[in-house]
Amino acid sequence: MVRVICPASELDEDGIVLRVGQTVSRWAVPNPGAFFGDALDTSEWLFDLYAEGGPSEGAVVLTGRIVQIEALFIRVTLQGGDGWRPIAGQTRRQAIPSTADTVRPEPRIRWTQTTQPDAEGVSYSAGYDDIQEGDERFDGWLITLEDASIEA
Repeated sequence: MVRVICPASELDEDGIVLRVGQTVSRWAVPNPGAFFGDALDTSEWLFDLYAEGGPSEGAVVLTGRIVQIEALFIRVTLQGGDGWRPIAGQTRRQAIPSTADTVRPEPRIRWTQTTQPDAEGVSYSAGYDDIQEGDERFDGWLITLEDASIEA
């Protein structure tokens, strides 16, 4: 069995859905670890769609049948200039049949004050995520592959 971290952006960008029972073949790089502050940091690989297009050292193609998908939800804390980071050891996992079955937390949006109408009568307002200390954020998936092969 091979466990691979799959960041949300890895699949979201192209609308890719992975399912338990499906055989996948994807680029991966060694997991740098030290992100979650728990056993997830020991996962050996990280899916990286763009590993083939750059000088990523240690990039491989992982092929295997998906036997488990777990959505990863992290509690966040503000860390100086690094922005919002996971609170070590606070990751929650949820087993799901496919990445499409991920129930993502609804973001709270903080809206700026609406402007006065312009010459055409249009007003503007901007919104941004209102993240608070300890909020839970969806971060990606832990995917377990069976009969995995690694091709450099």
